[in-house]
Order: sequence, then C-alpha cells, then structure tokens
Amino acid sequence: MPDGGCGKPIERDAEGKPIKWQLVKAHPTENHPGYFNCLGTDMAFSTCCLPNKLPQHGTLTLMDKKNDPQAYSNLCRQTKQYKLALQVEGCGP
Repeated sequence: MPDGGCGKPIERDAEGKPIKWQLVKAHPTENHPGYFNCLGTDMAFSTCCLPNKLPQHGTLTLMDKKNDPQAYSNLCRQTKQYKLALQVEGCGP
C-alpha cells in the first residue's frame, strides 16, 4: 500500500516549475483507519509515495532529474490540493 506524505517545493527552475521537494510522512487520522493528514507539518500539499520511501521521522529531499529512479516523479505523485485528509487506498494507481 502506498505511503501518505506531505510535501512542498523548495527549489524551482527558471520557469518556476518545481525541481526539488521536501517530504515528510503524513499523520494517521485518528479514528479513521487508512486515512492520513498533513495538519501541522508546515507542508504545502499531500502526496502518495511508494511504500517505505518516506522516513518514519524527519524529512526526505527529492529532485526531479530525468531518468533518475529516485526522482520525485518516480516515487510520489501529488494528490488533489483541496483534500485535507486522504484515504491511503486512494493513493493507488
């Protein structure tokens, strides 16, 4: 099952497109198994990442380099910005 995460862009290219992100593991939502939230994380959006790629504690910094297996676009995908709590199962393909 994908991991729920929270992220924000920390570097952009000359056109303003994000090229580097900071990510943290999302919080489980109390009394709602399978849901997570980003409340209090100081992050800009929720994201779904491949299992076991987000650190249990602390942050992960990813870049989006072409053909890099550790690139953000290969490990995670951004969810809908209007959702505060997301069902982890909804992170699936």
